[in-house]
Formats: sequence, C-alpha cells, structure tokens
Amino acid sequence: MKADKKETKIFSVLVGSRLYGISTPTSYYDYKVVYLPSLDDLLLNAKLTIWKERPEGLTAHSKMTAGETETDYIPLQIFLNDVFAGQTYEVEMMFAVLQDKCEFNPSLISSEIQRLVVEAMDQLSKRFLTRDVKKMMGFAVGQAKYKGKKTERH
Repeated sequence: MKADKKETKIFSVLVGSRLYGISTPTSYYDYKVVYLPSLDDLLLNAKLTIWKERPEGLTAHSKMTAGETETDYIPLQIFLNDVFAGQTYEVEMMFAVLQDKCEFNPSLISSEIQRLVVEAMDQLSKRFLTRDVKKMMGFAVGQAKYKGKKTERH
C-alpha cells in the first residue's frame, strides 16, 4: 500500500538543516513528499494520514545517524488543509518550492502544472507574509520549539 504513494508523488522537498545550508557531519536527510492518495482510498473514504519512512530497523523514537534518510509522506488533502492553517512544516515547504528547491514528479506533473503550483505557492506566501506578524511569529516560535536544543549550534 505504501508503495502506491511513492508512485503518486506530486513533489518532494529536502527540509531541515540541509535545506538551510546549516548541516553538520552528523546531519541526516529529511524529506517531505506530497502525494495523491489512491483512488481506492478516496472512494472508500479511508482515513488519510501522514506517514514516515525511516531506515529499516529504526523505530519512531530511534535517533537518525549521519547520511540516513527520513521521509514524511503527506496526502494532498492534508497538505492543503495545513497550508491554510499556517502549519510550520508547510511554510518551510512553500518557501522551498518558491526557491526551486523541490522535485516534481515529471510523470504526473507537467511543466505547465509546475508553473501553476509555484504561482499558487507565491500567492499563498503573500497571504502568509502580511503586516500582521502573528502567523510569522507563530512559525518562528513553532520552529524554535521543534528544534529545541538543536538551535544552540547556530
């Protein structure tokens, strides 16, 4: 079932320290992938969830080591819902797309659709970046809480 989701990837983004250019020799690769749920999942009204792929043998609480890859798979519907809610991971992904730091699935997304996605992200970013700094501060506070002690190295 999870293999289906890889095949219907819309786009993926490298996030975290490697996206920001602040990785260290102990950093791992952290990706977020937005995918289209299967037709069966949609027709059967299956509960859509974000799921994580980690190296074999690692549990959800195991520490990642240098060079390993962790990928979060996010259904399109959840991603769009989180876009409008201003979730921190979505903001990070949105700006990565705008900086051309993402990879679209060429078998699913044409260059014209890519252009439309980037345009939509640009419009969303303008809605997010307003004179009302509450959303941006919420993002900054959320990132600080999420990163915790990791930020000490910066």
